[in-house]
Amino acid sequence: MPAIKPRLPLMAVLAGTVLAVAATVTPATAAAPDPSPEPGQDSVLWSGPLPEHGVPGPEHPTRVFTDGTPLDISDDTIFTYSTLTSDNTPVPSTALLMRSHRPWTGTGGRPLAVIAPVTQGMDDACAFSRVVRTGALLDPVHPELSATAPDYFRAHLLLDRGIDVVVTDYPGLGSPGLHPYMDNVATGRATADAGVAALALLGRPDAPVVATGHSQGGAATGWVAENAHGYTPQLNLRAVAVSSPPHNFRRLTVDADGSLAMGLMLMATDTQMRQSPSIRAEMERILTDEGRRMIADMRRTCTPGVFLPTAFRRSSSLTTTGESLVDVIDRMPGIQAEFRRQELGTRAPEVPVLLTYHMSDPLVNGADSRALGESWREHGDGRGVTVIEAPDSPVARSLMTGHPDPAVTHVPMIVDWLVGQLDG
Repeated sequence: MPAIKPRLPLMAVLAGTVLAVAATVTPATAAAPDPSPEPGQDSVLWSGPLPEHGVPGPEHPTRVFTDGTPLDISDDTIFTYSTLTSDNTPVPSTALLMRSHRPWTGTGGRPLAVIAPVTQGMDDACAFSRVVRTGALLDPVHPELSATAPDYFRAHLLLDRGIDVVVTDYPGLGSPGLHPYMDNVATGRATADAGVAALALLGRPDAPVVATGHSQGGAATGWVAENAHGYTPQLNLRAVAVSSPPHNFRRLTVDADGSLAMGLMLMATDTQMRQSPSIRAEMERILTDEGRRMIADMRRTCTPGVFLPTAFRRSSSLTTTGESLVDVIDRMPGIQAEFRRQELGTRAPEVPVLLTYHMSDPLVNGADSRALGESWREHGDGRGVTVIEAPDSPVARSLMTGHPDPAVTHVPMIVDWLVGQLDG
């Protein structure tokens, strides 16, 4: 068993994590793996036979940027597993499994935390298990492929409490195919399946499990909270912590149009077009050449690069009819039906849930997050749902920090809550 390293104060862990990221920023071109490496190489971009659903592929050693530092508290591997798309098609995904060096001092055996990451982007270069090797990738030649791994902070605090951690890359990020961005069903399934596969690798199929995520990851884990018992009944899920989950897609489209988040709307539009022939046909009919190009460009972009090329563009400037994408949504029942299918809050969570959000969030409307908490409480007769709401703040609005804030300042509280649920 690895030697137990001394604990570091929380602020030292956070500061050290930030400094380690800054010190290890590496040009993406220097770290780019062979696009078709052999299994066993230190890369996410390898392909092999699709494992049976629920049975993980072999593990391959990898690294995270804290290796060899006082913050090195885990042994890390990457593996492939099978999950299901929204239409039940088996597809591969990759995930990073981190075995904690710390002892678990709570009740029962060592638990597992499943993290669904924030929006990483659409290109394979964006995959969490790749970016976390150096903490960040900065590509001066192709800045759109620069990427970060902010969820490592969440993972590190869980590891420090003696909890093993698995982080899904989601399908299409480091595995064949395209990423189903803003498909809460597909990413939720990938999150639950990552937990099942990780437990098989750990040899602890009955171990207690918690799940957590922010933004896109919050929506994925929100789906897990509502559906895991039916989708993965073998998963001993105890609790889920969700922050700022996008789920009211029409409102998201309205808010994103003409804003800094325009690129995120184009990424979601691309997913809709790929998944529905009728939506694709209509969008191809009305999109301008520039609109088609901008959507295609999103497939080769990581999250930091999503914003600048498309910031503050109006979607009406990208259609030949002058319609906005909201106008198109409102006249296409197929899109409306898909949006309803992706919504959270239509049923009670199956496990205790912590929901956190900021009322000054410029990307995921705080009123929608509040409504989600109310809906979950209503469906569950008020039981099992804890809501933490950060109040509206002019400073947060002006600095546009309302969306990332819960992914940083709320995380210690989230980890404490999850540990309490495991130890309760």
